[in-house]
Amino acid sequence: MASKYAIAQPEATPISEESARDQVLQLLSFYDYNIEDVADAEKKASIEELLDNLTRFFRQGRLTLDTAVPGSLKVVQNLKNTPGGMTQITYREYSGQTHLAADGKGKDKNFAAMYAAAASLAGLPEGAMEKLQGKDVAVMETFIAVFFLVTA
Repeated sequence: MASKYAIAQPEATPISEESARDQVLQLLSFYDYNIEDVADAEKKASIEELLDNLTRFFRQGRLTLDTAVPGSLKVVQNLKNTPGGMTQITYREYSGQTHLAADGKGKDKNFAAMYAAAASLAGLPEGAMEKLQGKDVAVMETFIAVFFLVTA
């Protein structure tokens, strides 16, 4: 049964669900993450919901993978709202610098850590992610939540 809150005309989806899921699986595989290793059923369900959202963003063309360099992986976020004329953000592979940027925010500052990690991955100044608006924020936060998951 469809929800009474379902959007009648969903956004155009440039790629199929299967292709989008393949991109998410490629991302998970790159970081050697297997959801089957999660024993707790409730935690696994939460992770799958997060991955479903990530798949939707890939399907909508909001995220794409750049695998042009063998053995390397970049995630490109295509922005709807263009702060300062920027149309894309390219997130590179994580490094110790990324983890230190997130850890430097302290405990119980999850959003500050997410935004610091996102800026570090993108090679942007720390405050850059604060300029994102609307759906671009949701896309970035979902990707970074998955990033924290697969690099933990």
